[in-house]
Amino acid sequence: TYNRKLAGEVNDSDLSLYLPKKGKRYMDRSIKFVCAAANMAIEDAKLKINDSNKHRIGVIGSTTFGNLKSISDFHVESLTAEFPMWINPMDFPKTTINSAASNISIIIGAMGYNTTLLGGYTSSMNVISHGINLLRMNKLDAVLVCSVEDLNEQSFLYHKVLGCLAGGPVGNERISPFDKSGSGYILGEGAVVFILE
Repeated sequence: TYNRKLAGEVNDSDLSLYLPKKGKRYMDRSIKFVCAAANMAIEDAKLKINDSNKHRIGVIGSTTFGNLKSISDFHVESLTAEFPMWINPMDFPKTTINSAASNISIIIGAMGYNTTLLGGYTSSMNVISHGINLLRMNKLDAVLVCSVEDLNEQSFLYHKVLGCLAGGPVGNERISPFDKSGSGYILGEGAVVFILE
């Protein structure tokens, strides 16, 4: 039981509108978020990806905690399964830190530069800077820069133990992280994708 109850959870019922039919069951929550956001950004920017430009379009992902839930679940299963070789091999790709950026590239057909940067709470700013540098060096014509976090028990517990979460009596939590009397912040989840050209 937790003495902190507030969090910003996304209702993901409409994400399937922006995800391919094939392969969804092998995506974890954070991958679904960022792939849906990438498809929305491409649609909004009217970016066309085809054989003539696919090698000049890149994807740079960022995260603070990555696929923490997928990693944790995979390791728990490997330690508790009767035989480790019975673990579903399709669960492993979700545990790699670059899985979100890789999935975006596969779904949209981008074959240019692809990486993921980890920079803690400044990860989002790092990918924007990195993307701008790649464009200035003429390495790419366009780059999707993205950041994603999902809400899960592991990251909630991490922040709770650090004492960073906003609190107060349940039902009367005070959220004012930048106020003198502030007790912390609330965790949220989601993804953002910018297309830089």
